[in-house]
Amino acid sequence: MTHVGHANHRRWTEEFSHELRLRQVSGEEINEAISTVDEHLNDSKQSASDAFGNPRDYAASLGLSPTDDGSSRGRVLIAAVVATLSFLAFGLSVSRWISGEGSSAAIICTLGAGGLMLAASALLTLGIARQVVEATVRERFTGASAGLWSRYAPAAIALPWVFPIFAAVFVAVGVLRA
Repeated sequence: MTHVGHANHRRWTEEFSHELRLRQVSGEEINEAISTVDEHLNDSKQSASDAFGNPRDYAASLGLSPTDDGSSRGRVLIAAVVATLSFLAFGLSVSRWISGEGSSAAIICTLGAGGLMLAASALLTLGIARQVVEATVRERFTGASAGLWSRYAPAAIALPWVFPIFAAVFVAVGVLRA
């Protein structure tokens, strides 16, 4: 018999908690699940392994839903909007610069929009990559297919760099025409 607080119980609980975190279960639900396990073990005087089996299998059997981190999707959307707007600002300012208006305002605007576009593209790439990794982790633990993420992940991760590539082409064509 193993009582709550015993080393084997702590090890089982840590593995169980870790498994639930990997499944992106909320902290509140994890604490509730551990409390339920502790209560059962205190009442039954069984070991965690005897009562619940493998911690990974028991975590899967609970069917707890992963938390929906809508804020990360929001940041990806904001980065996409910023990348698009900075690309448009870059295009307008670089066309003025190339057409002969070499004012310091046009140059500063071009460099600022270009820097903002590169930063937004990098953040967008990281945000999309995070979404892909989360979908892959959910697929591993739930057995459900990640759908299009698994097939188109490389294209989705590379997509934000279209803005800087087109900006470079735009500058190259403008310089060659000048």
